Amino acid sequence: MIPEASSSATWTSFSSAGQPSLQVGTNTGCRAGAAGAGQGAVLTVQQAVLQDGTQASTALETDPPTQPFGHLVGVYAIPATKQGEVFRAEVGFCWGVASGAQVTAEVRVGSAQQPAAWSQTLTASNGPLTSVNVSLPTGTTQISLEVMTPQGAPASGDVVWVDPFVEGANAPSPSPRPTVTQ
Repeated sequence: MIPEASSSATWTSFSSAGQPSLQVGTNTGCRAGAAGAGQGAVLTVQQAVLQDGTQASTALETDPPTQPFGHLVGVYAIPATKQGEVFRAEVGFCWGVASGAQVTAEVRVGSAQQPAAWSQTLTASNGPLTSVNVSLPTGTTQISLEVMTPQGAPASGDVVWVDPFVEGANAPSPSPRPTVTQ
């Protein structure tokens, strides 16, 4: 699973604060406003309460820099994929992120310079998370995740990647997450 591999991934922040590499932190529950020093933050979180009121036992929280055009890129080295394998995840916001906050999330196959295989601008709400399903060419050895605040967005927010896996195309869906009373 990608969250457990986050410490070995290379995460870089791109903003007016420079292009520092980021260390992946850990936390219990989402950490709103984790983008310290304008550089953004990446956390492996336990017991993350999500925008849809469910709770993920483990998730990857990505909080892009709040500056214009600020973004985070995480590059993951993976074992060479076999025919028919896919990258799957659900992506959305932590519970309590201001309604209307926006972030663009992207998945790139191969180097971070490749065109996005999946891209969507997410808007915070209390609705369901967005499903990501990217077919991987045989022999893929790298996946990149990117999050950025769109130009002119009213606010940014903490984006969570839930159950991100590389698996066979016909693998069973993950078990439903428990609902949390807020």
